[in-house]
Amino acid sequence: MPRFPAPEVQYKRDETARAKHVTRARRDFRTLLRALKADATAIKSRNKRDVKKQKREMVKAIKDRGDVNGFLDKFIGTEDVHKNAYSWRNKGRYLLRDVALGLTPLKNVYADLDKITSNGFQWLTVSEFQAPLREAIPASLRAYLPDTVEVNVDKNGTIQRVTDRFNNERLTLAVKIDHQKKLLKKYNTIAKQVKRDLRSSDEVTRLSALITAIMMETGIRPGIAGNGVIKGKGDDAEFIETFGAITLGPNHVRFVRNNFAELSFLGKKGGVNTASLSDKVIITALRDYVNNAVKKGSKYVFVTAKGYQYTYADLNRYFREHFKGLTPTDFRKLKASETVFDALREEQADLYNRIRAFVGMEQEALQERVAEEIAVTLERAVVRAQEALSHDSATTTRTQYINPEVLFRFLSSGGVSGSFRKAILSGKPTLAFDPQRFVEIAVASNVRMAFLRRAAEMLTLGELLDVLEDPESDLT
Repeated sequence: MPRFPAPEVQYKRDETARAKHVTRARRDFRTLLRALKADATAIKSRNKRDVKKQKREMVKAIKDRGDVNGFLDKFIGTEDVHKNAYSWRNKGRYLLRDVALGLTPLKNVYADLDKITSNGFQWLTVSEFQAPLREAIPASLRAYLPDTVEVNVDKNGTIQRVTDRFNNERLTLAVKIDHQKKLLKKYNTIAKQVKRDLRSSDEVTRLSALITAIMMETGIRPGIAGNGVIKGKGDDAEFIETFGAITLGPNHVRFVRNNFAELSFLGKKGGVNTASLSDKVIITALRDYVNNAVKKGSKYVFVTAKGYQYTYADLNRYFREHFKGLTPTDFRKLKASETVFDALREEQADLYNRIRAFVGMEQEALQERVAEEIAVTLERAVVRAQEALSHDSATTTRTQYINPEVLFRFLSSGGVSGSFRKAILSGKPTLAFDPQRFVEIAVASNVRMAFLRRAAEMLTLGELLDVLEDPESDLT
């Protein structure tokens, strides 16, 4: 395994390089202004009183100049780098125009120039380190990955590391994936610890276990008392309190039946969060606390018999003592990734059915249609995860919560199978996408289904079980 720089080291390198890029852009911008001086003087002389015409002529003069376009290519990039590069480039031209014509002082455009060249640096850099990813995965499918994802591969295309750049100084995607793998390895141990602590003689420990169990099943945030958002502006501004597992109130819980309860509350950003519980032990313990809160008129559910209100600090202490290296929000990221995995597994039979309709097409058209259908499947999976976490936007789910290794395994293998835990912990995925692989699996799955239908028609139940154990057996 190659050694990679620590997240904070890489972040510092990127920001140092960004600052140098912006400084050089200012220098070259000033050089361009000197080169444009003659054109600007001539245009102003021809249109002394018509500023609008001056602007139009100056833009026309700038538009096709090699030195200007070279500057924009170097410091901003093209639409191949980022979809907004076209507008950033136009902004650069307008800044040159206004300063060259004497409409705006040079010092007044530096803030805007720095912004577009800073953006340019980031996406030029992303484009460079994403070259293997862009070569392997079409843009329509990369849309379901974090925008600044970096995938490091060996010479065989085996993924060595998945991370992101520019977004986080320390909590990068690589760190989140590492946390997730630790969580999966320890999950059964955590579950056993929680189960033991639900019977603890210490009530704060019991509450820690109950709240952890709720987060494990639902993926809801832990929450901190007093958190909230400001809705509206000016005189209409209003503070809206938000909630989580720790700060649930009696009105946030609805017991539908003995083995099913619904949670509904305002979460981060003030959106309605919903989740459900089906573990009978958790529901029974939760019901007792809800009933006590109603009797005592308590705003929060998790208050001890002595009147102590459970806090986020208590939960952090519980994690430090029992689950070192993990955080309460790791369960939320696990929920998102597992939901995507389960959705892909459930959706892939329908995907194969749709793909089989394309068999016989010319290769280029077939590959395009297959990629389109895979994009539909990925969209459904990401939306399922978004709904599971009650996010307002699928972008947040995609960029912050889903482990991209799930998608890489799906795209390189032509599907997913088995358990999420095994898929993430066994081996390393490959950075590859071959539409033909999906076609082959789609055709093979159809053959297998036909085989099973024929076997079911011809054989007794006992004989069918024998055939399933030995698919090479003679059916005639």
